Amino acid sequence: MKDLRQDLYRPLWSPVSLLDHAHALLQLKQKPGGWLQVEAIWEHFTGASLTNAQEHLPINEYIDPASDFTDGCRYSVESIWYQEADDDQYYHNQLPEMLFGNDLASILSRLEIYAERCDELLMKKGQTKGSLEGIGIAIRDEKGRYILSLHMPDQSFVENRAKPRFDITKFRIHSHRYAALAAIRKAYGQHGFLAYRGKEFTLELGV
Repeated sequence: MKDLRQDLYRPLWSPVSLLDHAHALLQLKQKPGGWLQVEAIWEHFTGASLTNAQEHLPINEYIDPASDFTDGCRYSVESIWYQEADDDQYYHNQLPEMLFGNDLASILSRLEIYAERCDELLMKKGQTKGSLEGIGIAIRDEKGRYILSLHMPDQSFVENRAKPRFDITKFRIHSHRYAALAAIRKAYGQHGFLAYRGKEFTLELGV
């Protein structure tokens, strides 16, 4: 029990990021018998099977099943909900939705579904589909540096409702430029890549 408490303390109680929590739980799951111990305790206190709960909310929706996380995770995605507070003032609320992976193109190919999950959270909080507030999505590397970001427009403004909620041409590259461009091409094909580069070029020209 002492060993198990030590294993669980870090992922559940220490003040570290959600990414660290996920890593610690994955390591516990890989430990022989570790997951069975957690499941037995979970079922004892809740009366429900943790494995059964996972089957209804599979971890593969959040972590690329093709990735090997033995040596950690190369990329993570997080999102911020911009909630209007006053004139030009916003609360920045971190959404609990996370996405992890070791392949940037795989992350990008799953990003639209991830964005839909973020919107579903806003709707659960009482927002309507036609007037969702703005969300900022950021992809970071293993050192926490921004690679790409995407802003989904605030649809509570009428002028934004005709714009696509998720638009790859609005990507902003912050670092790892060549890797990011290659990932955009691989994830969205040549057509998507050229659409992004065309938009980027017009911004560079100041048009």
